[in-house]
Amino acid sequence: MQKGRLGILCVTLVWILASFVYFSVSYFLASNNGVLNGVLFLSVMLMCWSHLAATSSSPGYTRKQGGKAKFEKLVAAELALLENCKTKPTNNLSHDDCSSGSGAKFSRKQRQKIIAKLRQEKRYCKLCENFKPKSTHHCSTCQRCVYKMDHHCPWINNCVGGKNLKKFLLFVSYTMLSCTIVIGILVYNFVEYLKGRSQKFKNSAGIVDTTAILCCSLSFLLSVIFLAFGVSLIMEQHEALITGIPGIDALQGARIKEFRGLSEALHADVLENTAFTLRWFLPIRNSIKRRSPKPSRAPTKRLSDKKKKHPSRLKQN
Repeated sequence: MQKGRLGILCVTLVWILASFVYFSVSYFLASNNGVLNGVLFLSVMLMCWSHLAATSSSPGYTRKQGGKAKFEKLVAAELALLENCKTKPTNNLSHDDCSSGSGAKFSRKQRQKIIAKLRQEKRYCKLCENFKPKSTHHCSTCQRCVYKMDHHCPWINNCVGGKNLKKFLLFVSYTMLSCTIVIGILVYNFVEYLKGRSQKFKNSAGIVDTTAILCCSLSFLLSVIFLAFGVSLIMEQHEALITGIPGIDALQGARIKEFRGLSEALHADVLENTAFTLRWFLPIRNSIKRRSPKPSRAPTKRLSDKKKKHPSRLKQN
């Protein structure tokens, strides 16, 4: 599986910026408040955990199941049928125009058009050499077909698909929560400093600490940017959930059949219709998969039991 250089750069940048913002705020402002520092630490750790899970998990890659041989048989059957047409093949040729007859041959361009049309009808991916289920698309960056592909996100260096949608939503949600906490801490301390009630932006000598002001100002700017970016992503995912149409399908002009409620959509597409549990808020499976017990073998009948039931047959033998 190949990943783009841009994705690797974005993932590294996420971890560097998250570490910078957390250590800047916790060192200069929240170091004396254990509860506030603990809440900030918990939100940042959940964000990093969700980011790592979304980056390393499969978004729903399709398996290769010998689709190439099956598609070649379909192409051979289609060409054999069309070559038995009385009329020469055209772009609008259909099976209704065909019957046993002249056996017209196709040129190379005509064969390519027929194969391309058949590939589109049967949803066959020539790069993965496999058939694509509904809402499955090929990612040029991952070089794989992804089930319910929404988009390829460089910030997790992975596709967002049906299998890791929950982890991606948790990453964005915890990022927004962390940014909100950071903004609240910074605004409160700036206001208190301007009113003269706080000395956190001054060093032990009572002089303004320019390093603290610069780090906190940059942390505030980064938090606002990532919060706004997270809100836009959540709005896009909200639309995809209530319509039931992933991002790629929406770009291709898929029609909306019905609108679902947000709760119904989350239960169906993200929470897998499981009962409420704390696993909903963690980047792990919603339920524990328990192994089904192996079927017990039927007890074999002993020879003594057979003698009791059919003693006459055993004597004759």
